[in-house]
Amino acid sequence: MKLTNTLDISLRKKLEEELQWLRARERLTRQLLKTSQHETIPLNIFSGRHGILEALCLHLHDEGNWTTKRIAERLKRS
Repeated sequence: MKLTNTLDISLRKKLEEELQWLRARERLTRQLLKTSQHETIPLNIFSGRHGILEALCLHLHDEGNWTTKRIAERLKRS
């Protein structure tokens, strides 16, 4: 029984981390849409599957947003 509980806790933790990541990605996408209405972000210099998110993370990181710094670091690792 204890092993099952440990696995459940581990799985729940991983699912919570993934949900947190998806929510952060959704917030970043919304922020990109807001930002792109007011200024131009040179997205063409970014390539790969995370190009838009990397561009946004770097843009927001320049403004001192520490959450996006962590997300940008995670994108680089993936």
